[in-house]
Amino acid sequence: MSEIKRFSYDTGDLSLLPKRDTDGHKGTFGRVLVIAGSVGMSGAAYFAAKAAYRSGAGLVEIFSDDTESSRVILQTLIPEALFSSDMEILQKSLEKADSVVIGCGMGKSDRAVKLLTFVAENCKKPLVIDADGLNIISESPHLLDVLKKRQNDITVLTPHIGEMKRLLGRSAERIFSEKSTGEIAYEYAKNHRVICVLKESKTAVSDGSENVYINASGNCGMATGGSGDVLAGMIGSMLAQHRSTSLTAMQKVSLAVYIHGLAGDSASRRVGQRSCMASDIIESIPDVFLNLGF
Repeated sequence: MSEIKRFSYDTGDLSLLPKRDTDGHKGTFGRVLVIAGSVGMSGAAYFAAKAAYRSGAGLVEIFSDDTESSRVILQTLIPEALFSSDMEILQKSLEKADSVVIGCGMGKSDRAVKLLTFVAENCKKPLVIDADGLNIISESPHLLDVLKKRQNDITVLTPHIGEMKRLLGRSAERIFSEKSTGEIAYEYAKNHRVICVLKESKTAVSDGSENVYINASGNCGMATGGSGDVLAGMIGSMLAQHRSTSLTAMQKVSLAVYIHGLAGDSASRRVGQRSCMASDIIESIPDVFLNLGF
């Protein structure tokens, strides 16, 4: 294996983000499709969708398999988002989207498996797979071959350590005992042609090249339910935006991880690490951009 080169961001690197286009409209700033939620898990869809909006997306659409209860909950919590549950229009939603986030709170039902398979086969936009989407892949590894066929389309997998071990299967314990998280993210990304965001206290991001991002922001207050859903939405938002800039997908994903941590730091200063919740992280995203003058 080539020796990886680790790098991190500091606040000065946030200048990589382009200024907001003063003549822009909602289409300018990207459309994010969030495929998430199931019975009793509407919160996951909400966190991802609101984080996408707070990170600058122009329009967010939520697709959820749980129709009536999710519609009421989500359209009450985030009326700015579009909502759909009709498989017949999902193809059109995939075509309209500038990025797609799938898996948060989706469950592992047969319908969820079919939904992820359909998206993997038909999505031609940057695709972020999180949470239950990763667990489905670990039980149906042939989906990795489907994802490889996406050619030049970007696929981002966002496992925490437990999900990564499930993805790696029986060799996971040996791999984790022998390699750093940066090396594991690098090898997985290279082998499967994805961007791997391996989440832990110092999250590692790799696109399979030798340059591996190691995150330096964030704190233990972010170890709370929904924090990963927030990050998935932020990554989707960053990929949907800045389409005409020179930022690479790797840079966009790494910046999303860094800003997620900065928002968590801001939230923990405000409410304390013990009391921090996912909603506090979302409400602290504007702090990061306001400090930049965005």
